[in-house]
Amino acid sequence: MTKEGAAKGTVALSIIAGFLWVFLFLYWHFKILGAITTMINGAAPPKPGSATNRIGYSVPAEPMDEVEDAGCRALPYLVNSLDPDKNPAYLLAAEELLRKLTAPKDPHSPNTQCPDVRLSLQDEPPDRKQKCEEIRTWWLLHGKEFHQGWRIWSNHCAKD
Repeated sequence: MTKEGAAKGTVALSIIAGFLWVFLFLYWHFKILGAITTMINGAAPPKPGSATNRIGYSVPAEPMDEVEDAGCRALPYLVNSLDPDKNPAYLLAAEELLRKLTAPKDPHSPNTQCPDVRLSLQDEPPDRKQKCEEIRTWWLLHGKEFHQGWRIWSNHCAKD
């Protein structure tokens, strides 16, 4: 094999790897956005006698599972979706997922888990806003411990 042939092969492999990375990024981007949109649209306060999901609020379980399966890839999307004007049932579900996805697997992990701000269906708008901002501030300070955007192939970027 000549140097020219090896160079062409290297370029071809680099282009293929780049296309694969872009495909994976777009796949997870749309899958996570779709799941979060479904959660937002399907979130409802619990009704007496109605079936609720595992956190006790009426948020569709299937998209919650999809977000959970996405792992750390979903974290920036969840944080960005924390709009205090959104349905409080969705915000509760988002906080629950953030805490679950950032829980250290090792109790001696140096990573700081998402703060437990205790979002509530009864929170007044200023309280909800403050709690959402607290999570956003935590993400700005600690997000890189949990997810590096370029590692799209991994659902667990944290070092714990």
